[in-house]
Amino acid sequence: MPVNEKFITNAQIHGALIDQMRKVRNVLAHNTSSAKADFSEVVRQIYGANIKLTAGAFLCSTRRSPVCNLSRYIASTRIVLSDIAKGS
Repeated sequence: MPVNEKFITNAQIHGALIDQMRKVRNVLAHNTSSAKADFSEVVRQIYGANIKLTAGAFLCSTRRSPVCNLSRYIASTRIVLSDIAKGS
């Protein structure tokens, strides 16, 4: 598939968000030291500090944001999939 294919370019546009969601999923599914380190990186990116949070608290908390991260990820997933599927 050519790198300028619409599917590829749309996936790359949303790549940072997709990678962030992958890292959260991995810490929930695997709970390894590397998954925990990647998750800590996500927490630093979102909150700008090293905050000790479990993945569940990170997904459900509205303490630092009016919308919980789980809701944000669900809404974002719909947008990402729509963009990638229509290829525009």
